[in-house]
Amino acid sequence: MKQKSIKKEINDIMKKLELKAKKYGLYENFGNSEVLSLKDKYFSEMYANNNIWNEIENFEKWCMNYSL
Repeated sequence: MKQKSIKKEINDIMKKLELKAKKYGLYENFGNSEVLSLKDKYFSEMYANNNIWNEIENFEKWCMNYSL
């Protein structure tokens, strides 16, 4: 999987989460299921491509620190 496609996938998820947060508000473990889904999907890339894993980690930090 190319890094550009993971960035696009993460950006799409971020937009959906932002809309969801604006509509329903923030909640505990905001974005956690999306992060876990990405980690499961790209688990085989964990050691092969560190950049992809870094993108997922950055997205996880974004979810933890997101505020309206």
